[in-house]
Amino acid sequence: MPIINSLKKYADGFFSLVYPHNCLLCQRELNQHDEYICFLCKEDLHFTYFEKYQEPSYSEQLFWGRLHLENVYSMLYFSQENSTQKILHEIKYHNGKELGVYMGKMMGERIFNQANYTDIDAIIPVPIHTKKEFIRGYNQSMSIATGIQKTFQVPVVNALYRKTHDASQTKKSQEQRYENVKDKFGVYTNKLQNIHHVLIVDDVLTTGATLESVVKAVLSVHLPIKISIATIAVAHT
Repeated sequence: MPIINSLKKYADGFFSLVYPHNCLLCQRELNQHDEYICFLCKEDLHFTYFEKYQEPSYSEQLFWGRLHLENVYSMLYFSQENSTQKILHEIKYHNGKELGVYMGKMMGERIFNQANYTDIDAIIPVPIHTKKEFIRGYNQSMSIATGIQKTFQVPVVNALYRKTHDASQTKKSQEQRYENVKDKFGVYTNKLQNIHHVLIVDDVLTTGATLESVVKAVLSVHLPIKISIATIAVAHT
């Protein structure tokens, strides 16, 4: 056994020289305790600390007058200039499936002990169209949901589907975003049976158009379900 452990350490050391694991943000080589982001960069992430708020957060206020939600949580602030943009871009466009799981786990650990989340009994990722998922190879929201599941230990349920394959929301105005996602999500009603409090998960909250459409789709089945939302980031100037 000591020989096997020694060989493993040697192999790990060799591969780290040939294929060094560098921090996503600063490119420093990661130590054996870090994943994707080094300790220093993790300390500098633009955390919202919404989990510590006593008053409604900015993410919650975005839905005021639009939806009744139990909780809305976003872990990081997003802007075009900060490190959050790099993280989201990697998750979405650079085969960042495992990075999504890592960030989801980080988010789950921050909210798991919050009283408002203790009765969550299912996690639903915001779906992307099957064509887009085939091209990308994964749904980034599913990756994030999988990471959250590692802490919450409740099922991830594919209860929603995207009806049409549409252009990206990125360069659309707020009004165009609402029109682009209006009535675009369908529901597998049977998968929502016996769910009491669901956590809907997405990568980023901007205007809230996509998430509003998703929540309305869930509400359309007229089941007594409480709904909370969690995103990796919220766009906030």
